[in-house]
Amino acid sequence: MKTVLACAASLALCLVLAVPASAGGNGAQTSTVTLQNQFATFPNNPPLCNSPQGQVSITFNVVFHLTVQSDGTFSDTGTMAGTLVFVPTDASLPTFTGTIADWFGDQGVATFGQFGPINGTATDTSTMMVQAMGSDGSKFDAHSVFKGQFAIVNGAFIPLQILINKATC
Repeated sequence: MKTVLACAASLALCLVLAVPASAGGNGAQTSTVTLQNQFATFPNNPPLCNSPQGQVSITFNVVFHLTVQSDGTFSDTGTMAGTLVFVPTDASLPTFTGTIADWFGDQGVATFGQFGPINGTATDTSTMMVQAMGSDGSKFDAHSVFKGQFAIVNGAFIPLQILINKATC
């Protein structure tokens, strides 16, 4: 799950980078984007903290801050918070509901087109916390840290190397 969220955060960066930016100092362009009541669903793959296979659904708010320099160097940070539901593939296992929070940041350099980055590289870092209660009364608490390097090819973020992918349960 943590890899999926980190990749999702990097892909969300494409949306932010496509937003028209206002000119800042030294040729820098800056943007802030706030999205509310967003929804995503994805498989718990790889499973976080040895949890079972299943489907994760999250409803969340997110705020992105982005700066792009005239030479194509960019950096962004974002925070995401919301609720989650985890439904295991094995129906005999408990369903979990709870909260999720994520901070992420990217740094890189790219050529930019009308809809965002076209080609370049980026390094993504994120931390995530999940707290949930199972339908059987059990608790699930996890904190994860992720750092990875991505190639930006024709506007798509392609994972190159995972540098850190650690969870504390």
